[in-house]
Amino acid sequence: MKLIRILMLISGLSTLAACGENELLEDYFVKEPRVLAVKIQDPEVKPQDTVTMRMLVGGKDIDQNMTVTVLWAIDDVEPVPLGYSNYTQEFESQISPDTLEEGEWYDLPILARIQVRQKYLNAQKVLRVTQNPVGKNPVISGVRLQYLIGKQLVEKTVANADINALPVNTTNVALTAVTEDLTPEENEKLIFRWFITTSKNTDGKLYIQTDSKHIEAILGKEAKASEIRRSAVFSLQGKDGKKGVQSGIYDLYLVVRDNATDPQSQFDERHGTDFMYFTICINSNC
Repeated sequence: MKLIRILMLISGLSTLAACGENELLEDYFVKEPRVLAVKIQDPEVKPQDTVTMRMLVGGKDIDQNMTVTVLWAIDDVEPVPLGYSNYTQEFESQISPDTLEEGEWYDLPILARIQVRQKYLNAQKVLRVTQNPVGKNPVISGVRLQYLIGKQLVEKTVANADINALPVNTTNVALTAVTEDLTPEENEKLIFRWFITTSKNTDGKLYIQTDSKHIEAILGKEAKASEIRRSAVFSLQGKDGKKGVQSGIYDLYLVVRDNATDPQSQFDERHGTDFMYFTICINSNC
């Protein structure tokens, strides 16, 4: 049965490709609304601790100041509601006063549900309750934005919710996550995910730059960059770098997780998380 499903999936993908490969976007593009991350402060807590929760929704027309309600619940066979919050606010909840012996723990699957344009979006985040909490969230302190004008390197620091205008006489922009230092016990390694919307006001798309020559020109010799690294470089001139400047307004999202074993995994969600978003404008009025 599993083999049949796999063959059906492959057949379906082949049909899509035949209809038009240009319509398939890389997975770092966010066009339709979707949940990109859920953050719980902290991912490991003691009984009776008070925790706060936030979610990040991305999408071409998503307003981060939208007045939409988020349902928070324990994700059981039937969800057990914990309460509601506005999307722009943190939700606060107290852990039950269970008695745990030394070394004992249990996981709480937390459900976050939001309705955006008649569509329900769900996400799960697992919270660990233990007498000896260790795991902490990584902390994003900002993003370093860099680009070249001629041979001159321009560098800026971007904060959450910032709006940044880029000149049209550059071809690539580099973004590097800046995170606070934590102890090795708290963060064995960090996993980075960059997301970008298609343009909000044009048909523009900023693709991840894969040419090492352009990456090294901004970030330095032997530098690495991709949508799953600390640094990502976006081409302002199309996927092949040969198109005109992709004018428009783009929202970008950075999600950082710690200790995750697989950067693509959607199931390794007990680990600490932080996120931020910001906007860049190219030859457009922000």
